[in-house]
Amino acid sequence: MALYFENRLKLPTDSASPTGKRVFLDITWHRTFPLLAVAHCDERNGGLVSIYNQAVEDTSNVEASVQQGSQVVNIKWHPNSKILAMGYQSGEVVVWNHEESESFEGPKGHNSAIMLMEWCTDGSVLVTADSLGFLVMWQSDAQGHLQTQAVHDFKDPVCQIVFRGNNFSGAVQYVNVKI
Repeated sequence: MALYFENRLKLPTDSASPTGKRVFLDITWHRTFPLLAVAHCDERNGGLVSIYNQAVEDTSNVEASVQQGSQVVNIKWHPNSKILAMGYQSGEVVVWNHEESESFEGPKGHNSAIMLMEWCTDGSVLVTADSLGFLVMWQSDAQGHLQTQAVHDFKDPVCQIVFRGNNFSGAVQYVNVKI
């Protein structure tokens, strides 16, 4: 698979597997900055995230491995800052602060693959959901450090996370629809 802008996007060559096979798991543009994050994996390095800066046409790898071979399966940019939340197959949630080139692992909140992530509109809260139906609400500071605010077990996988309105007050209303 190749990604194209005005020029072909080149991922760092040190992440190429010996067979040249790479699987792309998630891709997301930042809504404010010219940054594209790509979660991918290969046989040699396991899971990687590369960030392409369109302004300078440069690509760099994120140094945020929680364990050898663990794959990033979900990524989401902070709405206002150069902060990228990454959900791992193992259930870890890690935040990459692109300005500081630092990663911060959140407290353990999940035991299965992160399937969904969503920031509230002001970026103060990140909500994550895993494949077993656990939903975790995280409080985030300006650097991207996460603190667990609430955990709820729906017992079934969550299909969508939606914030109502532009201002999130911190109050949580869970809606669990069964058909």
